[in-house]
Amino acid sequence: MKFYLDIGIDGFRIDAILYAYEDENLKDEPRSGEDVAPDDHDYLDHIYTANLPETYALVYEWRKFVDDYVVENGGNSKVLMTEVYADLNQTIPYYGKPDGSVLGAHFTFNFFLIKGFNMNVSDAYDLEYIVKNWLHALPDIYTSNWVLGNHDNRRVSTRLGEGNKDGFNMLVTLLPGIAVTYNGEEFGQDDGEVTFEQRQDPSALDPESFEKVGRDFERTPLQWDNTINAGFNQGAKPWLPVSEKYHKLNLANQLEEGNVSYYQNYKALIKKRQERPARFGSTDIWALSSDTVVLKRSFGNEHIVLAFKLGWHNNDKEETVSVPGISCKHGVVALTNVGSKYKVGDSVTVQNLVLQPHESLVIDIIC
Repeated sequence: MKFYLDIGIDGFRIDAILYAYEDENLKDEPRSGEDVAPDDHDYLDHIYTANLPETYALVYEWRKFVDDYVVENGGNSKVLMTEVYADLNQTIPYYGKPDGSVLGAHFTFNFFLIKGFNMNVSDAYDLEYIVKNWLHALPDIYTSNWVLGNHDNRRVSTRLGEGNKDGFNMLVTLLPGIAVTYNGEEFGQDDGEVTFEQRQDPSALDPESFEKVGRDFERTPLQWDNTINAGFNQGAKPWLPVSEKYHKLNLANQLEEGNVSYYQNYKALIKKRQERPARFGSTDIWALSSDTVVLKRSFGNEHIVLAFKLGWHNNDKEETVSVPGISCKHGVVALTNVGSKYKVGDSVTVQNLVLQPHESLVIDIIC
Protein backbone atom coordinates (compact mmCIF):
# COMPACT_ATOMS: atom_id res chain seq x y z
CA MET A 1 0.00 0.00 0.00
CA LYS A 2 2.81 2.40 0.84
CA PHE A 3 4.32 1.89 -2.61
CA TYR A 4 1.17 3.17 -4.30
CA LEU A 5 0.57 5.89 -1.73
CA ASP A 6 4.08 7.18 -2.35
CA ILE A 7 3.28 7.37 -6.06
CA GLY A 8 0.35 9.63 -5.20
CA ILE A 9 -2.82 7.59 -5.62
CA ASP A 10 -6.01 8.78 -3.92
CA GLY A 11 -7.11 5.44 -2.49
CA PHE A 12 -7.94 1.79 -2.99
CA ARG A 13 -10.93 -0.20 -4.22
CA ILE A 14 -10.56 -3.55 -2.51
CA ASP A 15 -12.16 -6.36 -4.50
CA ALA A 16 -13.89 -9.39 -2.93
CA ILE A 17 -12.47 -8.57 0.51
CA LEU A 18 -14.89 -10.96 2.22
CA TYR A 19 -12.68 -13.91 1.14
CA ALA A 20 -9.43 -12.56 2.59
CA TYR A 21 -9.34 -15.16 5.39
CA GLU A 22 -10.44 -18.78 5.76
CA ASP A 23 -10.89 -20.90 8.85
CA GLU A 24 -7.43 -22.07 9.90
CA ASN A 25 -8.66 -25.66 10.35
CA LEU A 26 -10.09 -25.73 6.79
CA LYS A 27 -13.47 -26.97 8.02
CA ASP A 28 -16.04 -28.31 5.58
CA GLU A 29 -18.85 -25.84 5.03
CA PRO A 30 -22.51 -26.87 5.40
CA ARG A 31 -25.02 -27.11 2.55
CA SER A 32 -26.89 -23.91 1.90
CA GLY A 33 -30.13 -25.58 0.90
CA GLU A 34 -30.16 -23.73 -2.43
CA ASP A 35 -31.37 -25.75 -5.42
CA VAL A 36 -28.14 -25.48 -7.42
CA ALA A 37 -25.49 -27.85 -8.75
CA PRO A 38 -22.79 -29.09 -6.34
CA ASP A 39 -20.10 -27.11 -8.17
CA ASP A 40 -22.10 -23.86 -7.88
CA HIS A 41 -20.77 -21.30 -5.39
CA ASP A 42 -24.20 -21.06 -3.74
CA TYR A 43 -24.31 -24.82 -3.02
CA LEU A 44 -22.55 -24.19 0.32
CA ASP A 45 -23.09 -21.74 3.17
CA HIS A 46 -19.68 -20.07 3.33
CA ILE A 47 -19.41 -19.64 7.07
CA TYR A 48 -15.73 -20.67 7.15
CA THR A 49 -14.42 -18.78 4.11
CA ALA A 50 -16.22 -15.43 4.08
CA ASN A 51 -16.59 -12.45 6.40
CA LEU A 52 -14.47 -13.89 9.19
CA PRO A 53 -13.49 -11.67 12.16
CA GLU A 54 -9.91 -11.55 10.90
CA THR A 55 -11.13 -10.00 7.65
CA TYR A 56 -12.83 -7.09 9.39
CA ALA A 57 -9.72 -6.60 11.53
CA LEU A 58 -7.59 -6.46 8.38
CA VAL A 59 -9.73 -3.68 6.90
CA TYR A 60 -9.51 -1.74 10.17
CA GLU A 61 -5.73 -2.14 10.08
CA TRP A 62 -5.58 -0.83 6.51
CA ARG A 63 -7.71 2.19 7.41
CA LYS A 64 -5.39 3.08 10.29
CA PHE A 65 -2.43 2.70 7.96
CA VAL A 66 -3.75 5.09 5.29
CA ASP A 67 -4.93 7.61 7.91
CA ASP A 68 -1.52 7.52 9.63
CA TYR A 69 0.16 7.94 6.25
CA VAL A 70 -1.74 11.19 5.64
CA VAL A 71 -0.88 12.47 9.12
CA GLU A 72 2.81 11.76 8.54
CA ASN A 73 3.02 12.89 4.91
CA GLY A 74 0.28 15.47 4.54
CA GLY A 75 -2.17 15.79 1.67
CA ASN A 76 -5.79 14.79 1.29
CA SER A 77 -7.39 11.76 2.92
CA LYS A 78 -6.90 8.46 1.11
CA VAL A 79 -10.12 6.57 0.51
CA LEU A 80 -10.78 2.88 1.07
CA MET A 81 -13.72 1.26 -0.76
CA THR A 82 -14.56 -2.39 -0.13
CA GLU A 83 -16.57 -4.74 -2.35
CA VAL A 84 -18.72 -7.20 -0.43
CA TYR A 85 -21.76 -9.24 -1.44
CA ALA A 86 -23.15 -10.23 1.93
CA ASP A 87 -26.10 -9.82 4.26
CA LEU A 88 -26.65 -6.38 5.73
CA ASN A 89 -25.39 -7.38 9.19
CA GLN A 90 -22.17 -8.65 7.58
CA THR A 91 -21.78 -5.65 5.26
CA ILE A 92 -22.12 -2.73 7.67
CA PRO A 93 -19.17 -3.73 9.95
CA TYR A 94 -16.74 -3.11 7.07
CA TYR A 95 -17.33 0.59 7.80
CA GLY A 96 -15.95 0.16 11.32
CA LYS A 97 -17.27 -0.13 14.86
CA PRO A 98 -20.78 1.30 15.41
CA ASP A 99 -19.49 4.09 17.66
CA GLY A 100 -16.63 5.03 15.34
CA SER A 101 -13.99 4.03 17.89
CA VAL A 102 -12.40 1.87 15.20
CA LEU A 103 -12.73 2.86 11.54
CA GLY A 104 -12.81 0.62 8.49
CA ALA A 105 -13.55 1.42 4.87
CA HIS A 106 -14.80 4.92 4.11
CA PHE A 107 -17.60 3.00 2.49
CA THR A 108 -18.38 -0.55 1.48
CA PHE A 109 -20.49 -0.81 -1.64
CA ASN A 110 -24.23 -0.97 -0.99
CA PHE A 111 -25.35 -3.65 -3.45
CA PHE A 112 -28.89 -4.03 -2.17
CA LEU A 113 -30.36 -2.24 -5.20
CA ILE A 114 -28.65 -4.96 -7.25
CA LYS A 115 -28.76 -8.10 -5.13
CA GLY A 116 -32.17 -9.76 -5.53
CA PHE A 117 -33.81 -6.53 -6.71
CA ASN A 118 -35.14 -6.44 -10.30
CA MET A 119 -38.26 -5.77 -12.30
CA ASN A 120 -39.25 -9.44 -12.42
CA VAL A 121 -39.50 -10.11 -8.68
CA SER A 122 -39.61 -6.70 -6.96
CA ASP A 123 -41.93 -3.72 -6.59
CA ALA A 124 -42.05 -0.24 -5.05
CA TYR A 125 -42.60 -1.64 -1.56
CA ASP A 126 -39.35 -3.58 -1.88
CA LEU A 127 -37.60 -0.40 -2.99
CA GLU A 128 -38.87 1.52 0.04
CA TYR A 129 -37.78 -1.30 2.33
CA ILE A 130 -34.27 -1.51 0.87
CA VAL A 131 -33.66 2.21 1.31
CA LYS A 132 -35.11 2.42 4.81
CA ASN A 133 -33.40 -0.77 5.96
CA TRP A 134 -29.98 0.51 4.86
CA LEU A 135 -30.44 3.95 6.41
CA HIS A 136 -31.64 2.40 9.66
CA ALA A 137 -28.75 -0.08 9.85
CA LEU A 138 -25.92 2.34 9.06
CA PRO A 139 -24.70 4.33 12.11
CA ASP A 140 -25.12 8.09 11.64
CA ILE A 141 -21.37 8.71 11.78
CA TYR A 142 -20.89 6.87 8.47
CA THR A 143 -21.74 7.92 4.92
CA SER A 144 -24.32 6.01 2.89
CA ASN A 145 -23.73 4.97 -0.71
CA TRP A 146 -26.00 3.73 -3.47
CA VAL A 147 -25.00 1.49 -6.38
CA LEU A 148 -27.13 0.73 -9.47
CA GLY A 149 -24.71 -1.32 -11.51
CA ASN A 150 -21.19 -2.66 -11.92
CA HIS A 151 -19.06 -4.99 -13.99
CA ASP A 152 -20.60 -8.08 -12.38
CA ASN A 153 -24.29 -7.41 -13.06
CA ARG A 154 -26.50 -6.68 -16.03
CA ARG A 155 -27.06 -3.02 -16.77
CA VAL A 156 -29.98 -0.96 -15.50
CA SER A 157 -32.16 -1.31 -18.60
CA THR A 158 -31.94 -5.12 -18.41
CA ARG A 159 -32.60 -5.46 -14.70
CA LEU A 160 -34.82 -2.46 -13.98
CA GLY A 161 -36.41 -1.57 -17.31
CA GLU A 162 -35.46 0.37 -20.43
CA GLY A 163 -37.78 3.22 -19.48
CA ASN A 164 -36.42 3.55 -15.95
CA LYS A 165 -32.85 4.70 -16.60
CA ASP A 166 -33.61 8.29 -15.59
CA GLY A 167 -35.77 7.34 -12.65
CA PHE A 168 -33.14 5.20 -10.96
CA ASN A 169 -30.38 7.72 -11.68
CA MET A 170 -32.58 10.32 -10.00
CA LEU A 171 -33.15 8.06 -7.02
CA VAL A 172 -29.53 7.19 -6.23
CA THR A 173 -28.32 10.74 -6.91
CA LEU A 174 -30.85 12.36 -4.59
CA LEU A 175 -30.58 9.85 -1.75
CA PRO A 176 -28.17 10.96 1.02
CA GLY A 177 -24.52 10.03 0.63
CA ILE A 178 -22.41 8.77 -2.25
CA ALA A 179 -23.90 7.98 -5.67
CA VAL A 180 -21.78 5.38 -7.46
CA THR A 181 -21.90 5.46 -11.28
CA TYR A 182 -20.82 2.51 -13.41
CA ASN A 183 -19.37 3.69 -16.70
CA GLY A 184 -22.11 4.34 -19.25
CA GLU A 185 -24.94 4.76 -16.75
CA GLU A 186 -24.59 8.52 -17.13
CA PHE A 187 -25.91 8.32 -20.69
CA GLY A 188 -28.02 5.17 -20.48
CA GLN A 189 -25.76 2.58 -22.09
CA ASP A 190 -27.40 -0.84 -22.39
CA ASP A 191 -25.99 -4.35 -22.22
CA GLY A 192 -24.00 -5.25 -25.31
CA GLU A 193 -24.42 -8.24 -27.61
CA VAL A 194 -21.89 -11.02 -26.94
CA THR A 195 -22.08 -14.54 -28.32
CA PHE A 196 -20.82 -17.60 -26.47
CA GLU A 197 -17.92 -17.79 -28.95
CA GLN A 198 -16.95 -14.17 -28.15
CA ARG A 199 -17.06 -14.60 -24.37
CA GLN A 200 -14.15 -13.62 -22.13
CA ASP A 201 -15.69 -14.20 -18.69
CA PRO A 202 -14.04 -17.32 -17.17
CA SER A 203 -17.15 -18.02 -15.07
CA ALA A 204 -19.31 -18.53 -18.18
CA LEU A 205 -17.98 -21.76 -19.66
CA ASP A 206 -21.28 -23.55 -20.19
CA PRO A 207 -23.28 -22.48 -23.26
CA GLU A 208 -26.49 -23.52 -21.51
CA SER A 209 -25.99 -21.02 -18.65
CA PHE A 210 -24.03 -18.38 -20.58
CA GLU A 211 -26.90 -15.90 -20.82
CA LYS A 212 -27.67 -16.27 -17.11
CA VAL A 213 -24.21 -16.21 -15.52
CA GLY A 214 -22.08 -14.44 -18.13
CA ARG A 215 -20.79 -10.99 -17.20
CA ASP A 216 -19.51 -9.88 -20.59
CA PHE A 217 -22.74 -8.16 -21.62
CA GLU A 218 -22.28 -5.29 -19.14
CA ARG A 219 -18.55 -5.04 -19.94
CA THR A 220 -18.68 -4.15 -23.64
CA PRO A 221 -16.77 -0.98 -24.66
CA LEU A 222 -18.04 2.46 -23.74
CA GLN A 223 -20.05 4.02 -26.55
CA TRP A 224 -18.46 7.45 -27.00
CA ASP A 225 -19.82 8.35 -30.44
CA ASN A 226 -20.99 6.86 -33.75
CA THR A 227 -17.54 6.53 -35.36
CA ILE A 228 -15.74 3.21 -35.80
CA ASN A 229 -15.92 1.02 -32.68
CA ALA A 230 -18.04 3.72 -31.00
CA GLY A 231 -14.92 5.88 -30.60
CA PHE A 232 -13.46 3.33 -28.17
CA ASN A 233 -10.41 2.91 -30.44
CA GLN A 234 -9.39 3.49 -34.04
CA GLY A 235 -10.52 0.13 -35.37
CA ALA A 236 -8.51 -2.58 -33.61
CA LYS A 237 -10.51 -5.58 -32.41
CA PRO A 238 -11.45 -4.85 -28.78
CA TRP A 239 -11.44 -7.42 -25.98
CA LEU A 240 -15.24 -7.61 -26.24
CA PRO A 241 -17.36 -6.58 -29.23
CA VAL A 242 -18.84 -3.09 -29.44
CA SER A 243 -22.62 -3.11 -29.14
CA GLU A 244 -24.50 -2.45 -32.37
CA LYS A 245 -26.63 0.01 -30.42
CA TYR A 246 -23.80 2.54 -30.50
CA HIS A 247 -24.97 4.07 -33.79
CA LYS A 248 -27.82 5.78 -31.91
CA LEU A 249 -27.05 5.30 -28.22
CA ASN A 250 -23.78 7.10 -27.53
CA LEU A 251 -22.48 9.97 -25.46
CA ALA A 252 -21.87 12.35 -28.38
CA ASN A 253 -25.56 12.26 -29.32
CA GLN A 254 -26.47 13.61 -25.87
CA LEU A 255 -23.94 16.43 -25.48
CA GLU A 256 -26.17 19.22 -26.78
CA GLU A 257 -27.45 21.28 -23.87
CA GLY A 258 -31.11 22.19 -23.79
CA ASN A 259 -32.26 18.78 -25.01
CA VAL A 260 -33.75 16.24 -22.62
CA SER A 261 -31.35 13.28 -22.59
CA TYR A 262 -29.95 10.83 -20.08
CA TYR A 263 -26.64 12.65 -19.99
CA GLN A 264 -28.10 16.15 -19.62
CA ASN A 265 -30.32 14.82 -16.83
CA TYR A 266 -27.27 13.25 -15.17
CA LYS A 267 -25.37 16.56 -15.25
CA ALA A 268 -28.39 18.39 -13.83
CA LEU A 269 -28.67 15.82 -11.04
CA ILE A 270 -25.04 16.35 -10.05
CA LYS A 271 -25.82 20.07 -9.69
CA LYS A 272 -29.02 19.26 -7.81
CA ARG A 273 -26.99 17.35 -5.23
CA GLN A 274 -25.35 20.63 -4.23
CA GLU A 275 -28.62 22.19 -3.10
CA ARG A 276 -29.33 22.34 0.62
CA PRO A 277 -32.12 19.73 0.81
CA ALA A 278 -29.93 17.17 -0.97
CA ARG A 279 -26.80 17.99 1.04
CA PHE A 280 -28.18 18.56 4.51
CA GLY A 281 -31.87 17.66 4.45
CA SER A 282 -33.95 14.93 6.03
CA THR A 283 -34.89 11.88 3.99
CA ASP A 284 -38.32 10.29 3.60
CA ILE A 285 -39.36 7.62 1.12
CA TRP A 286 -42.77 6.07 0.57
CA ALA A 287 -44.18 3.42 -1.72
CA LEU A 288 -47.58 4.90 -2.56
CA SER A 289 -48.55 1.72 -4.40
CA SER A 290 -46.81 -1.40 -5.63
CA ASP A 291 -45.64 0.60 -8.66
CA THR A 292 -44.97 4.15 -7.45
CA VAL A 293 -42.39 5.53 -5.04
CA VAL A 294 -41.83 9.06 -3.73
CA LEU A 295 -38.58 10.35 -2.24
CA LYS A 296 -38.54 13.64 -0.31
CA ARG A 297 -35.44 15.55 0.85
CA SER A 298 -36.27 18.52 3.07
CA PHE A 299 -34.28 21.38 4.57
CA GLY A 300 -36.46 23.91 6.38
CA ASN A 301 -39.14 25.00 3.94
CA GLU A 302 -37.17 23.76 0.91
CA HIS A 303 -38.04 20.35 -0.53
CA ILE A 304 -36.78 18.25 -3.42
CA VAL A 305 -39.25 15.52 -4.36
CA LEU A 306 -38.82 12.58 -6.72
CA ALA A 307 -42.04 10.94 -7.93
CA PHE A 308 -41.33 7.74 -9.88
CA LYS A 309 -43.69 5.18 -11.43
CA LEU A 310 -41.82 1.97 -12.21
CA GLY A 311 -44.17 0.52 -14.82
CA TRP A 312 -43.41 -3.05 -13.70
CA HIS A 313 -45.62 -6.16 -13.76
CA ASN A 314 -47.84 -4.93 -16.61
CA ASN A 315 -48.72 -1.72 -14.79
CA ASP A 316 -49.45 0.12 -18.01
CA LYS A 317 -51.99 2.68 -16.77
CA GLU A 318 -51.41 6.18 -15.42
CA GLU A 319 -51.57 6.75 -11.68
CA THR A 320 -52.58 9.81 -9.70
CA VAL A 321 -50.51 10.31 -6.56
CA SER A 322 -50.38 12.73 -3.65
CA VAL A 323 -46.96 13.63 -2.25
CA PRO A 324 -46.96 12.92 1.52
CA GLY A 325 -45.56 15.29 4.12
CA ILE A 326 -46.13 18.47 2.10
CA SER A 327 -48.64 21.12 3.21
CA CYS A 328 -48.53 23.32 0.11
CA LYS A 329 -50.30 22.47 -3.13
CA HIS A 330 -47.88 23.37 -5.90
CA GLY A 331 -44.32 22.70 -7.02
CA VAL A 332 -42.15 23.34 -10.05
CA VAL A 333 -40.74 20.57 -12.26
CA ALA A 334 -36.93 20.65 -12.10
CA LEU A 335 -36.18 17.48 -14.12
CA THR A 336 -38.14 14.94 -16.16
CA ASN A 337 -37.30 11.56 -17.61
CA VAL A 338 -36.68 11.25 -21.33
CA GLY A 339 -40.11 11.05 -22.98
CA SER A 340 -42.13 12.63 -20.16
CA LYS A 341 -45.13 14.79 -21.04
CA TYR A 342 -44.01 17.30 -18.41
CA LYS A 343 -41.54 20.10 -19.13
CA VAL A 344 -38.91 21.64 -16.88
CA GLY A 345 -40.48 24.72 -15.32
CA ASP A 346 -44.04 23.35 -15.34
CA SER A 347 -46.13 24.12 -12.27
CA VAL A 348 -47.70 20.94 -10.89
CA THR A 349 -50.21 20.13 -8.16
CA VAL A 350 -48.34 17.86 -5.78
CA GLN A 351 -51.55 16.53 -4.22
CA ASN A 352 -52.91 15.49 -7.63
CA LEU A 353 -49.90 14.41 -9.67
CA VAL A 354 -50.55 12.18 -12.69
CA LEU A 355 -47.74 9.79 -13.64
CA GLN A 356 -47.45 7.53 -16.67
CA PRO A 357 -45.61 4.17 -16.46
CA HIS A 358 -41.82 4.74 -16.24
CA GLU A 359 -42.31 8.47 -15.62
CA SER A 360 -40.02 10.17 -13.12
CA LEU A 361 -40.14 13.79 -12.03
CA VAL A 362 -37.91 15.85 -9.76
CA ILE A 363 -39.98 18.64 -8.26
CA ASP A 364 -38.88 21.73 -6.30
CA ILE A 365 -41.27 22.80 -3.55
CA ILE A 366 -41.00 25.73 -1.15
CA CYS A 367 -43.51 25.99 1.69
